Amino acid sequence: RLREARDKIAELGTSDAFAYFSSSSHPRLWRLLARCSLESLDFRTAHMSFASCKDIQGIFFVRETSSLEDPVRQKADIAAFFGQCDEAEEIYHSIDRTDLAIRMRSNRGDWFRVVQLLQQNGVGEGNDNLLREAWRHIGDHYVDRCQWSKAAM
Repeated sequence: RLREARDKIAELGTSDAFAYFSSSSHPRLWRLLARCSLESLDFRTAHMSFASCKDIQGIFFVRETSSLEDPVRQKADIAAFFGQCDEAEEIYHSIDRTDLAIRMRSNRGDWFRVVQLLQQNGVGEGNDNLLREAWRHIGDHYVDRCQWSKAAM
């Protein structure tokens, strides 16, 4: 059924697919339509699709992302929202927004990558605290796994 839904979205487009799916109440169909709508930057349909499956987080995300001026930044935020962190980071680097890539990685708890990004771009003003925090989280990671020698580094 989901494969058929993907084909229908590709065939009809997101707005027409919304009308087609309106008779169905299955949340997975609405989430699929919301994802396809976001990937094509159709925020109106994405908002209605998230509302149809009662996904409050998705509704707030659409509202926040649609208010951004830069469509490239919107694409990066959408990739991050769907867990495609490497793709989002690549887009952030392409628009020279390493700060957003670092923030995304720290929000995800990817502290090893945060340290790499900070070291690649030079620890600047304000990033000292973030670097200290990242090392503390990495130490906690090793403590949780009883790897005391790595935690002490």
